[in-house]
Amino acid sequence: MALSGLFQSSDFVSRYDFENFSQKIADKNINLRAVAWIPKVTRANRAAFEQKAKSEGFDDFEIKYLAAKGFKTSPQAAVYFPILYSEPLKTNRAALGLDLNSHPSVKMRFAKQWRMISSLLPQLCRLYNSKISSLE
Repeated sequence: MALSGLFQSSDFVSRYDFENFSQKIADKNINLRAVAWIPKVTRANRAAFEQKAKSEGFDDFEIKYLAAKGFKTSPQAAVYFPILYSEPLKTNRAALGLDLNSHPSVKMRFAKQWRMISSLLPQLCRLYNSKISSLE
């Protein structure tokens, strides 16, 4: 929840911001192995997304999946959920670019969560609009 708040409260969260914030979370959660940011990336935005990560010093960054013999470049898909930031970076660097949507059980969970969120959005919008109307 706290990590979500970091991204919701800012138009842009740098890797440095993410690292600092993650360290504060890790200090309180000793059993925490990693903190990651996994944005939704569409097919249309994939090339720009990968190029931006490369421009931040991750020359070999690409959206990838875990195959039997290591990582492979992800094939074209409508949507990806790649790991963009992960802390501590030293022990999680290899995971950068890993598309969580490429794993069947994770993909199913993402779809289930999205359906749940999508079903709640109209209700939340109506609630928000009614609150706004009552304030006018």
